[in-house]
Amino acid sequence: MPMNTKKVVVGGLLAGVILNAVDFATNTFILGARMKAETDAFKPGLSEQMMTGSAITSYVIMDFVLGIALVWTYAAIRPRFGPGLRTASFAAILSANSPVLLSRPMVNWATPTPHRTGASGIGCRPP
Repeated sequence: MPMNTKKVVVGGLLAGVILNAVDFATNTFILGARMKAETDAFKPGLSEQMMTGSAITSYVIMDFVLGIALVWTYAAIRPRFGPGLRTASFAAILSANSPVLLSRPMVNWATPTPHRTGASGIGCRPP
């Protein structure tokens, strides 16, 4: 059964609107002052750089992309797991953990250890 692309995109855009609203409320009212203080403590002026128009535009676009990806993931796994909250929970957990799962091999490759002392760092064994 093929996915209904129109419904995936519309649902993803709706999820993006919800993600943007939650991000706005969290980053403005709940954590705004703390995040500004911590970023300015790290590098003075960084919080102003992170709130430029182009930065905010990228945050909004990424929320819409994440919403579409989340709905697409749900639509992709729904035939196997069936409709409902359980499948939506699986899609949410997969979407939340996919950056960790995708970046972990790069972190392993880039981290120098006694076992990775070669030039490429891949597959090197200690002597």
